[in-house]
Amino acid sequence: MNFTCDNCQKRYSIADEKVRGKTVKVRCKNCQNVITVEGPAEEESTRVVSLADVERIRAQERSLAGGGGAAAAAPAPTAAPVATTPAPLA
Repeated sequence: MNFTCDNCQKRYSIADEKVRGKTVKVRCKNCQNVITVEGPAEEESTRVVSLADVERIRAQERSLAGGGGAAAAAPAPTAAPVATTPAPLA
């Protein structure tokens, strides 16, 4: 992340990992001004999945680890679409 001193315009760079999700204060080496740096937002690592997705992922991992033999679990069947015909207009 790049930032500039508000007072003397000296440019600085800091690693995103050091300021991610934080607001830090840095003293300028040139003019001693205190610079407030707001880091980038923290990345969300939470992922919501259904139980069926968890089982499918586990089955894929088992098949990759075991060589993909016949013992690998098949994905859960999905419901077939229902065909509907429109009612005649009167």
